[in-house]
Order: sequence, then C-alpha cells, then structure tokens
Amino acid sequence: MTDMLIASYLDRRMSDADRENFENHIAECPECRRAVIEADSLIKRVRPTWRGNAVIGLIAAALVLVAVDLTVQRTGEPTPTRTVPAGDSELTAYGPTGDVARSGLRFVWSPLIGAISYKIAVVDATSRPVWSTTASDTSIALPANIFLRTGEGYLWVVDALASDGTAHSTGVHEFRVNR
Repeated sequence: MTDMLIASYLDRRMSDADRENFENHIAECPECRRAVIEADSLIKRVRPTWRGNAVIGLIAAALVLVAVDLTVQRTGEPTPTRTVPAGDSELTAYGPTGDVARSGLRFVWSPLIGAISYKIAVVDATSRPVWSTTASDTSIALPANIFLRTGEGYLWVVDALASDGTAHSTGVHEFRVNR
C-alpha cells in the first residue's frame, strides 16, 4: 500500500469502488490498517478539525449513556465515568462511509490505547436502532441476518471505554447501501 493511496483514502478522494476495496483490505490486513492509523494520527496533529458545539454536546450525552452501559456490563453496578469529546479522542472511524455494497459490509476504526471494549451502534435515518454489539477488535462485519435496505442511509458510531474510566467516541458517521 502506497502513501499516495493512504492519502487519497484519508482525503476522501477515492471512488466508491476504490474506497470499498481499500476498506476491505485494511479490515483484513493489520499492517496496512496500522499504516492508515498512523497517517491519520499525524494528519490530526498537524491539521486539527473543527466540530460544532451542538454536535459535541450530542455526542457527549450519548457517550455518557454508553459509558454507563459498558461499566454496568463490566462490573454489575454503575460507576461514574468521564467522557472525552470526539474531537479530543484518538478514536477514528475509517469506514463504511458514502455509498457501499451490503455484502461483506465491515466497520473499521482505529484502536484506542487502554480501551477495555468498544461498542458499535447502527441506526437508520429515523434513529431506529438496527444493530449494536460490543467488540474487542477494531474491525467487525455486519452479521448476515441484519437487513439493510438498498437506497437507505444509516448512521453508525463506535464508543470505547478506556481503562482510566474515560469514554471516547468516533463521532457519528453516515453510509448508504447502494446494492
């Protein structure tokens, strides 16, 4: 995988077909996934992104709910957690974004150092839950029994609970099933 290919992916300059092939590859290849994560981390340090206060507020509120849910699952009783806004987190979503094929759909994100677990949630355009699960890896396939409608848009987010009690989020990302 070349630096130019990684840059094209991170700058969202790839065609939908090339992006899908790239995401399938990084979902299966830890070395290339690590290269993308390192490049993305460098870009974030050099060129920080601006996020609106309203979006950060919504994400922070969602993180509190997810963090409490993850803490309760782990310990059996709720304990306080601190949330980290998506803009301050090193947790980054790589895909899917844009138009995607349903077959072989994988969700891929960067690892968070010290993460205990990740929770991924997918909702439809009306915010109706479609699927959610917890994972320990940074790549997971949508189960074959989960039905997504062609032409419909979906939102997804990955939240991580870190060992220091903080919750981190990728922020919300959108994709549309085109076939």
